[in-house]
Amino acid sequence: GELFYYENGSYHLINATRVGDVTLTALLKCIKILDTGELFYYERPVSAEQAMEILSPIVVKPKRVLLPWQPKTETTFNFNASGGSGAYDWLIDFPLISQINQVGMVTALQRGVARPKASDQKNSMIFDTSELIIVDPAHMEFLPTRVEALVGTTLDLPLAVKGYIDDKLILFNDCRRLNFSLEHSDGKLFESIPYTNYTLDDIPKGACAILRVRARYPGHSTLTATHAPQPKLSASILIGAYNKIEIISPLPPALVTIGSSFLYQFKGGPLPWPQEQEGYVRDVDSPTSALMLTHVLEEMRGGHHVFRIECQKIEIGRAV
Repeated sequence: GELFYYENGSYHLINATRVGDVTLTALLKCIKILDTGELFYYERPVSAEQAMEILSPIVVKPKRVLLPWQPKTETTFNFNASGGSGAYDWLIDFPLISQINQVGMVTALQRGVARPKASDQKNSMIFDTSELIIVDPAHMEFLPTRVEALVGTTLDLPLAVKGYIDDKLILFNDCRRLNFSLEHSDGKLFESIPYTNYTLDDIPKGACAILRVRARYPGHSTLTATHAPQPKLSASILIGAYNKIEIISPLPPALVTIGSSFLYQFKGGPLPWPQEQEGYVRDVDSPTSALMLTHVLEEMRGGHHVFRIECQKIEIGRAV
């Protein structure tokens, strides 16, 4: 739409309403004689054309990024731009705080605030900016997650690290490059393994990094992650490992008649949680409940789970 124009038509301020190509045509038909106000018309009007490309606005995301400051380690982050012609020039207003390359990746150089800017290569007046904040880590914690693993498999433990903005703890957008020291209360049960090839999309909501451990032997251990630079930060989580469930006796198939029963013994499976012993449950299930009745005969004995299986009615068949 047209926002403003001169009465003689020599100047127009317009607002683009849609993306696309358009051709503007200007036609000089007459001039006005100032002394008399008379209009003098040309026999052959003069015309000119101007091709114009209307682009969508440039949008830089995220609009604000918080990164942890860590000396001697390059902390980076990728900003993304959309809109415009698709070709951008990236600049940053405080290059002593952060550098930026021509694909929008910033590298933190020191604490502070800077504004990355993406401008269109066809028209530098089309641009958008974001905000980059670099502060010290101030708090860290493990998020609620799966904390038990079968021996030989891995656990991915999401870690949240936060920094202060205006006296409020805010989660860092990315803390994968922070240096963490990992310590296990029982070093033989789990081992920490390098995990660096994951993306931000792999990180659960509310976290900014993932620590990976592998279960080696059954039992429970407390993992403590520490970030050493001042101030020293740490977070702990209790994790467990267990062997797979196996049948000890009788080996299938077991035959029963009405009124008869036998003892089924299993070993393996998750262990009682040290902090919640009363919440530990052992159970067996069968899709043919009309044929079989199961109940716990006794408590776990020597790492074995013992159940009594009893036949309730006459029915020839197989139960799992």
